[in-house]
Amino acid sequence: MKARLNQMMEDRKKTVINLEESVSATKKSYSDALRNFEEISESIHQKRIEMRNQAELGERGSGVGSESPSPPPMRRKDHVSIDGNQHTL
Repeated sequence: MKARLNQMMEDRKKTVINLEESVSATKKSYSDALRNFEEISESIHQKRIEMRNQAELGERGSGVGSESPSPPPMRRKDHVSIDGNQHTL
């Protein structure tokens, strides 16, 4: 009788250990899913902010701001006026 009870106790311990391992694996899976969801949520949130900012500012055209090429350097030109005076432009 004692041997049978000890065997039943060992079987129950193994069952508990297996259940604990299963719970641990499920918790990890749930944690990974939450982390992935958080990343997706943050990505969507960032895209919405970018879209809102773009809608408020409008589409940026070419040649606007820092993307436009620098103007050519000014050359000094000497100019003689009708009265004979020389001017630098």
